[in-house]
Amino acid sequence: MAFLNMVLLNAAYSPWLFAVSLPIAIHLLTRQAVQVYSLPTFRFLQQSVARQSKIFRIRHLLLLALRALLVALLVTVFLKPARIAPLNNASVSGRRVVIVIDTSLSMGYNRGGVTSLQKAKALADRILLGLDISDRANVILAGAVPSVALSQPSGDAAALRLAVKNLMHTQEKCDVPSAIALAVDQLSKSGHGRAELYLLSDFQRTSWADAKLDSVPGNTQVIFVGAEEGERENTAVTAIRLRPSAPRAGDEITALVEMWNGGPSPRSIPATLWAGDAPPQKQTAVVPPFSSGTVSFPVSFPQPGRYICAAAVPDDALQADNKRWLVVDLQRSLTVYLLTDENASASPNGSYFVSRALNPAPGQPGGIRVIPKRASELTDADLRAADAVVLANVVTMPADRLPAILRYVQRGGALIVFLYGERARAQMEAMNRLAGKGEGKGEGLPFIPTQILDVRGHGKGYVTLSEARYESRLLRVFKDPSSADLGAIKFSRFFQTTEVDGRAETLLKFEDGTPAAARRPLGLGNVLLLNFAPTPRDSDLVKQEVFPPLLHEMLKGIVSGEGERREFSPGGPASVTIAPMPAAERVEAVAPNSRRLPVTVDRVGGGVVIERAATAGVYTILAGGNREAGLVAVNIHPDESDLRAINPRELQSRREGRPSYLVGTGENEVQLEDLTRNRSLWPYALVGAFIVLILEQLVSTVGAQSRP
Repeated sequence: MAFLNMVLLNAAYSPWLFAVSLPIAIHLLTRQAVQVYSLPTFRFLQQSVARQSKIFRIRHLLLLALRALLVALLVTVFLKPARIAPLNNASVSGRRVVIVIDTSLSMGYNRGGVTSLQKAKALADRILLGLDISDRANVILAGAVPSVALSQPSGDAAALRLAVKNLMHTQEKCDVPSAIALAVDQLSKSGHGRAELYLLSDFQRTSWADAKLDSVPGNTQVIFVGAEEGERENTAVTAIRLRPSAPRAGDEITALVEMWNGGPSPRSIPATLWAGDAPPQKQTAVVPPFSSGTVSFPVSFPQPGRYICAAAVPDDALQADNKRWLVVDLQRSLTVYLLTDENASASPNGSYFVSRALNPAPGQPGGIRVIPKRASELTDADLRAADAVVLANVVTMPADRLPAILRYVQRGGALIVFLYGERARAQMEAMNRLAGKGEGKGEGLPFIPTQILDVRGHGKGYVTLSEARYESRLLRVFKDPSSADLGAIKFSRFFQTTEVDGRAETLLKFEDGTPAAARRPLGLGNVLLLNFAPTPRDSDLVKQEVFPPLLHEMLKGIVSGEGERREFSPGGPASVTIAPMPAAERVEAVAPNSRRLPVTVDRVGGGVVIERAATAGVYTILAGGNREAGLVAVNIHPDESDLRAINPRELQSRREGRPSYLVGTGENEVQLEDLTRNRSLWPYALVGAFIVLILEQLVSTVGAQSRP
């Protein structure tokens, strides 16, 4: 083992170890021959000597051993033995050292006035102080986009120490795989010599659980350095959602605020909501340990416009995740093209109920704009303007329109298909074939309908939903049982299907296991297949209150990736769509700290992208000077609020016997100095010599008193 390595700093004194033989020689030379006296007067003395001779011999040998040990320990003091630290071998020169420092939000946890990052910085500084002039090193700042302190590994320890000193924690989520890949690249640029990779972090499980160390060369020493110990409790706001998800001015709206309890016991968490100019509202929820809880607030927005909602919980040791923002834009309408051969304005046609569910008040601004059309009337310009395309009983599909719809999806569009009507099966088979041959080669639909199954007159005459994937962004709102009971819907007619593709997301299943709803990415867009008909004769779905919000959530979840793009996190890009503008009009973004940021603008489509949103808050898009053209909310990634850590031993075990060490404050973990500094052992020899000297005196004294 590395810890058993030892060196003698004064090895020239080694011959003095032969001095151990001096006490033995003296013992042998001074031994007296035993003479036997047979005089009668010595009879009682002989009996006394016989009783004590055995004890005397043992004491004599013990004194011999103690004196020999004393000489050996005194010589050892002059030899100055030292334990060689595994990472500070004097025979090794030109080391390659890379230090990865986790700068994510969780490293801002403040315990007793000291953050986790400050502890990590102090440890990094100690590592840098131990560098030799021949060593080459670099520091990697591991945030959402890992970066290096210096462009190349360098022997300039002072520059690296300054970079560490000026390091600030971010509000980002740590991209561990990218940080490790960057570290491996830096090690490869450092030349030859022993490679050492230091990982300094709180090892938050949500970031490190999937860390891959396969790319780290097998001869690289990996040192896991923990910046925190013990449990860390935290409360946070992790989501704000509206129901309906695409409200209109004047609607009755429910704001759902999700809170996280990152502690080992239930906690009563008060939440405050601000919605536009309305007075703040407060609600309290008791949240189980390491779980989420939801509170609801009634809100309304009387006029079309842009409104900012914010929710907050009381401050704690990690304050950045205690507030969250949501921008509600009641000016822009989503545009949905409803392709059908039915009369979408007449009941009981399925397209009528779909249109009414998406847009119950067509005359009001905001919300969703539904444009019914026959497939033969759909133009390429319509597809460029569409946020989503919905198919509901399309009987006639021109030969060129199906490939055009497929291209629209593959380039970022959203397609929702209600599987009913006599042509649904043939159209899905044709689209699946096209998807496997076109731009998204090898792709396809989530499943293919095979034959109609009508359960009316069989058994109970209907089936219900038995499974729902509430973790999906398309169904997350319905996770709370009080919001809706999807299991109450009765379906009497649907398709039997092929097996769901392994790359698809199955959202809903019927009792017999047949998929009722499944989504799959197709190119840059999404396809959602709904295996039921929105007609009263085939199910009672359209009679249920859950139908409009269910359709809204599904639409919101797949519209050009809207589900992901609305949840922007610090360290990454953020985008918003604004009204098209002239080419000469200047567009820029204003960060929450009032700093102006450059943006990338699609002047035809109205897309505005902030390349890197550094902090959480609301960013304002200005056009033509100071005219507000849009708002975008950037929030802390919910994963950063769960401060539970992975045991670095789990990460160490992935090294499969390769050289690695754990540094921390745990009972069985070593300290950094144990790995980087040689430890002198001669003081222990000196203390041992004093102890042996005392024992020798005690044995001598006791032996002298017991002599006959």
